[in-house]
Amino acid sequence: MKQLVSLPIVGARFRPPAAGLLSVLPADASLLVRREPSNPHDANALQVLVERSTLEQVPPAQLQAACEGFGFSCADVLDAMCWHLGYVPRGDAELLAPSFDKTGALAVPAKLTFALDGRPSVAFEVP
Repeated sequence: MKQLVSLPIVGARFRPPAAGLLSVLPADASLLVRREPSNPHDANALQVLVERSTLEQVPPAQLQAACEGFGFSCADVLDAMCWHLGYVPRGDAELLAPSFDKTGALAVPAKLTFALDGRPSVAFEVP
């Protein structure tokens, strides 16, 4: 039986304009959680990504406003197939990465959720 987890998205402030993008994406927006074993800082890293198709559903004016101040335009963001929003917390990734590796799952579908305090989280089934 697969396990459903909901975990905070960390590191968005280091990935401009990720924090802005997270502020305009609606709850339940489609995301991806992707294994990043080549990460030089964390061999268990799990990236949180948003695909262009999801970003295209955000009204252009809102998307542009989310990018302003970060040195990116709406066009810059939409040029990428996926935009890296942040990571699953290191301790959680350490526990979950072996499941990704064991099953050979490179990425799993996920949803954007928000904690009670408004911080963005990612919900997904562990492979």
